[in-house]
Amino acid sequence: MSAALSHWLHQHTADSSIAELGSHLIALIPPGASFDSDQWNVIAWVLRPGNSISRYLYFNKITHADLKVACKIWILHGRMTRNLAEGSAQARLTVVAILGEVLGARPFDTLKNEDFYAAERRIKKNREPAGAYGLCKVLATFAKWLNLRTRSRLGYVSRMKKPAKHGRKGNDAGRNEKLMPDEVIRDLIAVNSRDDISDTDRFYLQIFTIDVGAGFRVGELANLPENCLVEHDGALQLLYFPEKKGRPVPKVVPPSLAPAIRAAVSALKSSTEDLRKLAAQQRENEPVDWFKVSSNEAAARYFASKFAHEWTADPANRLINPDAVWHKFKKKLIDAIGTLEECGGNKSEACRRLDVSYMSLERMLAEQNSARAGELRTLTCKGKEIRSWNFDPRLINENQFKLRMRTTTYKLYPSVRAIIQDAKEMQLRGEIYPNPARDEGMEAQFKRSFALIRGPGGESCLEAHEALLLRKRGRGGNSRAGDFLAVTTADLAKWLNRNDGRTKTSVFQRFGIVDPRTGEIAKFTWHDVRHWLNTQYQRGGLSQQQIALIFGRRDVGQNATYDQTSSEERAERLRNAVRDGVIVGEISDTYSRLADISREQAEEYLAGALRMINIMPHGLCTLNWAMNPCPHYLSCFTCGGDSEENGGACEHLIVDRNNSGHVAEIRRLRSEAQVALKVIPPESPMFSHYLRIFSNTTLKLEQMGLGAEVTSQ
Repeated sequence: MSAALSHWLHQHTADSSIAELGSHLIALIPPGASFDSDQWNVIAWVLRPGNSISRYLYFNKITHADLKVACKIWILHGRMTRNLAEGSAQARLTVVAILGEVLGARPFDTLKNEDFYAAERRIKKNREPAGAYGLCKVLATFAKWLNLRTRSRLGYVSRMKKPAKHGRKGNDAGRNEKLMPDEVIRDLIAVNSRDDISDTDRFYLQIFTIDVGAGFRVGELANLPENCLVEHDGALQLLYFPEKKGRPVPKVVPPSLAPAIRAAVSALKSSTEDLRKLAAQQRENEPVDWFKVSSNEAAARYFASKFAHEWTADPANRLINPDAVWHKFKKKLIDAIGTLEECGGNKSEACRRLDVSYMSLERMLAEQNSARAGELRTLTCKGKEIRSWNFDPRLINENQFKLRMRTTTYKLYPSVRAIIQDAKEMQLRGEIYPNPARDEGMEAQFKRSFALIRGPGGESCLEAHEALLLRKRGRGGNSRAGDFLAVTTADLAKWLNRNDGRTKTSVFQRFGIVDPRTGEIAKFTWHDVRHWLNTQYQRGGLSQQQIALIFGRRDVGQNATYDQTSSEERAERLRNAVRDGVIVGEISDTYSRLADISREQAEEYLAGALRMINIMPHGLCTLNWAMNPCPHYLSCFTCGGDSEENGGACEHLIVDRNNSGHVAEIRRLRSEAQVALKVIPPESPMFSHYLRIFSNTTLKLEQMGLGAEVTSQ
């Protein structure tokens, strides 16, 4: 165990369980790193690595030594208990680094709540509201962990409120800014029909067409499988890997967009077919994870020996070759003796035919004659020996091995350099370096993963040869070794909004796509497409449960962030719900009574009553809070009276009987009141308080047609 870890556990740990886990925590440190290292490559923790071979945690950002150790333990403990991913680890490191700046040179044991609030203020000052809110939640988690696991006694709770600029809890200006106009989407898709666009633009426009019909998270879009189209009961579905799950699931496509999506997927499959074949070929021919090998000397020796054998055994790498001579400038083998014989011994004609100088021909003839004698020819110039084979690319050397490892900066172990040198000397003698005995354990441990998506246990879910979206390596698609890359979220973002690699302009600028609301060049992100589609489904009348299912959300409450309908649109939906009898409450009952007398008066009442709407967990409040404070202190079910007419609830409360969130919250309030009534003495003032809540929630559920369920519960 690391001395720093042992010292920290002994000095600061109050919970013996953490101290006992020391050896287990050490085992979770990523390959190639130690507990004392300031850089950990945690690529193995990334569930969607894409093309990446490294993702580093830089602990040198934390200036306070004890906090640095605490952060490492916290991250490893999170990895052990909840399979902490790389992104969450980065967030933990960030907040501890900020806390370290606050703590300064003070001892770790002096850490107090005010330090956390000072760190919160720094985060709030230097970050966007959404990012600051998330980091402060992580900071509060660290305080709680320290409180449980160390001798520190902390009660820090983040004071930041979740920002709501758009969505149902935002304002109309924020919602309008967030929602992509239909015209922008229409104009961008229409560009695909033009003949004057580049292959790159056409490629990404087809991806955009798919996203308009599916509303994927950008990581889900980038990692679509090749065979993503599924036909089921006459409906088109797209198979994808949800970011928050491991298994692929289908997503229903709007029927009106099905033909366009079929065409887009077909075109993408056709344009990337050769790259998938190349990926499959690499999977077969390059099975070694050289990055992992570079951090293990025994593995480096084993695979260097295999490389040396394969290189020297390759007929194309023969240095003593009686049939041809390597020309270093033309970079090819030339049969000098054979050409001279074809020219009848005329060296001038041989020089012309080979396009070489007379001196070069003489050198090649001498070298080939030496090879036929089983020797390498050596020349001298001004007393200095010239070994021409040192420039021959067929000769094994350290750089060749580094190229096989796909790196030029890696410093070879001395034992590996010795292997390369031995192989070089054997190759110069015309011998083959011996092949090491196959080590199955080593082969399995250092097998390269081609996974673009991993499951929670590290298993491969999608590999490059199975992916729909691949691109050529290099700007402009220039060909070179390893000529493919998986399309990443960064590639998608660059094309849409930053640059296309050449012109440094967004796709909206290049094709003159204007936001009709401002008259300026449009600017949106891939995630805004998800907001747009969610809003279209909302406008189309889908239930919250259906929308949550389509977008892969466990909680229907998450729909609220993506609902960019205006206040007037939501008010109109609410008015329609009142007209259809879906809404339960005083306003609904009053409207029904008025409608029996005068439809015109009923509509006037409805328009006035629903002018202001406030979202509550258990329903909607129509009281204008800006003008009148709530008379019940936001406790809608504590009102006096228990008449059937208003259900005993506040007259401003209306409840959607089809909203599972409203129903669940009312049931929760009823259940809590029922428990309280069992333990509170009847003479207590609180008894009558909870009795009103119990009675009013029961009556409200009965009005919603859930009386049988209430009775059974």
